[in-house]
Amino acid sequence: KRVLTTILLISVGLTAVVWMLVFFLFPYDDPGAVLHYSVDVGTDFIGEGRQILLLPLAGLLVLVGNSMLGWAMYQTDRRSAWVFWSIIPLVQIILIGAFLLIWRVNVG
Repeated sequence: KRVLTTILLISVGLTAVVWMLVFFLFPYDDPGAVLHYSVDVGTDFIGEGRQILLLPLAGLLVLVGNSMLGWAMYQTDRRSAWVFWSIIPLVQIILIGAFLLIWRVNVG
């Protein structure tokens, strides 16, 4: 139970970091922000800066969805429940990395 609490607290903290990065660093009001960039193609998607909110929203959806799925699965398949829960912080870290790459393209 203590491990689950730790995982969920770390996940909530990482989700909050993604939200703070978006609100404090990203050019939110920019009408032409780069929202997707790849090494092979370069800039793939340009949109309004507000569309960056989809990144932390996806993280919040993973946090809530995987938490609920884990609780629903816990009685029947504990291993699957732990997989749902343990993936949450990893997804949040990936989202932070994705944000930092997108942010660097926009400010650099």
